[in-house]
Amino acid sequence: MVLRFLSWCYDAVTLVLFVGAPLAASVAIDRYYKRDVQSWYKQLRKPSWQPPEWVYGAAWPLMYTMMGTAAWMVTQHGGVWGQQWPTFLYTLQLALNLAWPVLFFGMHRLDLALVDSCALMLAIAATMRAFNRVEPLTATMLVPYLLWTAFATVLNYDTWARNPEASTLGLLKRAKLEAIREPKVGASGVEGRHEYNLRSHEVQAKEE
Repeated sequence: MVLRFLSWCYDAVTLVLFVGAPLAASVAIDRYYKRDVQSWYKQLRKPSWQPPEWVYGAAWPLMYTMMGTAAWMVTQHGGVWGQQWPTFLYTLQLALNLAWPVLFFGMHRLDLALVDSCALMLAIAATMRAFNRVEPLTATMLVPYLLWTAFATVLNYDTWARNPEASTLGLLKRAKLEAIREPKVGASGVEGRHEYNLRSHEVQAKEE
């Protein structure tokens, strides 16, 4: 009886950890970048079909709960060490998941966030395949997560396409323009301003 109770306590604690750890990490990251969401993100050009903010607040906790529960169910078949490959894939996709807001909201790199999101979908699919070999139900539990990530990836791409300046090429282009807009001042200053105007017109012509 005592051993059964201890086993039940262990299962309960591990389940809380599998579900609570991703949730806690997600909440911490969201709070850290809350200022960027309220300022920089709201200034971006976004599609009209983007869901309201409350949808994200309801969807992600559900996704983390389901994925954490699925991972916990897999570890019931031999523990973490007995399921090293599924556990590795699950950890990999979770790392990619948590890296996305850092790239998107923290670094303002929509292009890198898009790459991360695509890699995340592949990692989720691989995790589902590994989970299915252990417990088919756990793979089914990750289907909403995969679909939601696919939708988020499309939204990421659309937002990036509407805001090309928030990318590697955009940053390089902006730096080039800023360098050109620094006129070289000659003896009277006229030569520098004249060269600046010519170079600015050349850049604008190439852009058109």
